[in-house]
Amino acid sequence: MKICYCSSAGGHLSELNEIAPFINCSYSYYVTVEKEDSRSILVKKQTYFLEDTERSIKKSIINIYQSYRVFMKEKPDVVITTGAGFALATCIFAKMFGKKVIVIESLARVQKLSLFGKLVYHLSDLFFVQWLGLVKKFKKAIYLGTIFSHRRKVYRKKKQVFVTVGVSHFPFDRMIRLAKYIQKNNPEYRFIYQIGHANEIPSCKYERFINHNRICKLYEQSEIVICHAGVGSIINALRRNCTVYLMPRRRKYLENSDDHQLEIVNAFCRRKLTYRLKPGIKLKSFDRKVRGHEGSNKIITKINGYLSRLT
Repeated sequence: MKICYCSSAGGHLSELNEIAPFINCSYSYYVTVEKEDSRSILVKKQTYFLEDTERSIKKSIINIYQSYRVFMKEKPDVVITTGAGFALATCIFAKMFGKKVIVIESLARVQKLSLFGKLVYHLSDLFFVQWLGLVKKFKKAIYLGTIFSHRRKVYRKKKQVFVTVGVSHFPFDRMIRLAKYIQKNNPEYRFIYQIGHANEIPSCKYERFINHNRICKLYEQSEIVICHAGVGSIINALRRNCTVYLMPRRRKYLENSDDHQLEIVNAFCRRKLTYRLKPGIKLKSFDRKVRGHEGSNKIITKINGYLSRLT
């Protein structure tokens, strides 16, 4: 049984990497976008880095060509994907050649499916969602909890705030500006910034991109994390017992392709797992238990059961 794990970089890859080590197969490989996090996460994995589509016709054509070449070279039996549009061509080729497609809709999609989810919904052989409300809208969808597990440990924290915008190609200057303003009102904390493609530059230590291992170390050391509402960033911070303040990327400010991060902020804040980033707030570190969103291995069990019936 040969499996292709296919996803975009960032949160999509973080989600995919939660289950891949536990899937039963004889051989597997990854197809993703080459970015700082994907290089460090997959350093010892068989990996193909392809062109990201970024909703560009030219880049999509390149992606289709590259996806076809990799697919025909490897000839996987099953494609497992967490999206997004980057993985569409690989899923289509899988169905064209009679292979199985397993889709796990991102935890980022709370109230409605992503565009990728809508496109592959009818192509998929198994289609998982990570929020119960989506099951009522899509009969084929399977809800068994989330693929994230809060494996919480006790970490020695510094009086430190880590500000991160993730790996998106969209700049997020609004959050950097707000974090700089909050920094002035919270002088007792040391601030470290990961700013991506932002034009706004902090007056203290910053880097544009940080590899996965170092970013996890910063989570472990920091009492507080200020971040965009990307599920990979959120879960990795919560898992390392950080107090997390969120700010959603907005489409109207050209910070994202849609407004799904608003749904994420509402969902996590409603469960008191995270807090909203607002001007003038006095930062506080809360030592509290994570409630109401514990991970599950049921998705892994379901996938392994399905794969065993194929052999």
